[in-house]
Formats: sequence, C-alpha cells, structure tokens
Amino acid sequence: MSNSKPYALPVLASTAAAMLLGLFFKPDAWMDVVIAIGGLTFLYFFDRKKEISHTSFFLLLTTFVLNPLGVFWLYTQFVSGILGYDKVVHFTSSLVATFVLLEIDRKKRYGFVLLIVLGMGTVVELGEFVGTYYFGIDKGGILAVGDTLPSIKSDLQRFDTQFDFVFNLLGTIVGGFAAFVRQRAKNPKA
Repeated sequence: MSNSKPYALPVLASTAAAMLLGLFFKPDAWMDVVIAIGGLTFLYFFDRKKEISHTSFFLLLTTFVLNPLGVFWLYTQFVSGILGYDKVVHFTSSLVATFVLLEIDRKKRYGFVLLIVLGMGTVVELGEFVGTYYFGIDKGGILAVGDTLPSIKSDLQRFDTQFDFVFNLLGTIVGGFAAFVRQRAKNPKA
C-alpha cells in the first residue's frame, strides 16, 4: 500500500494550515475548519488505501475546502444577484461525491450511488436544521440554514432547503454523467 501521489501530504497539510490560519480572522469558523481538516485527513488515508485517481483526489480536496471558504467569505457572495455560494457548494459536493463513488464502485451501480449521495445531502440538511433552530447558528457553514447574503433574497434563499435538494440532485446527475463519459472513454467496449 504505497501512496502513488508524493504531493498528497504536502498539499493536504498546507491546505489544513491555511484553514487554521484563517481562524485568526474568523474564529467562529472553528467547527467548519475542524470538519474540513477531518475530511482532508480522511482523504489522505482513503487515497493510501484505495489509490484514487489524481482527478478524484483534487476534486475531493476542492470539495473539502468549499465550506470553509464559504464561512470565511464566500457565503456572502452571489452570482447575478440570484445564485448564492451555498447552492454552488451543494451542486459541486454532490457532483464530486457521485463521480468519486462511481470511480471506486467497480459494479458502477448508478442508482445506488445516486441514492447514497442524496442521502448524505439529507443528513447535511438535517444538520443545518438542528444547528440553526436548536443552537442558533446563523452565520453560514455546515450547521446553518441558507446563505448569509446581505440584501438580496431570491426564492433560492427563501426556500433554501428545497433548493439545496434540487442542487444536490442536479450535482448527482452531472457527476453520474461525467463518470459515465469517463468510463466510456477509458473502456469504449464496456
């Protein structure tokens, strides 16, 4: 079991260090940083065991960094006054989870993987609900409902949970399609 990626440990360690440094500017993001560093640690050991592709490694690395970036700054940003960063995180995370799970699932059970990823999205939404309504966390992050967009409120923010599910579904569909295309490109006769 050798890690075929000599860059893995330095990249993951420097990413974790950068997130810890960010805590000096936003100390209330500690929970999101701890969860992200846990994800980076998982990625390191998961890669050593499964030796995932370079593409999947960097996609997962990016995904584990998306939420802390949001908490530090990007959750207050939006695209065209409509689409908050929260939706980008839900779409991207679902896409990457689907893509990577289909890479390591030798049987390529698309429906099963889709249900697993949507189930993980449901757990995240339950965490947001509990964090917001029972613990008063309202500044964005893994345990807060919605974007923290200052003045622009669209239906994507008003119906946050419903649209989070929609973006999770869209991400799984695109991730499944990308995995299918990649599989066909690697093995056209399959």
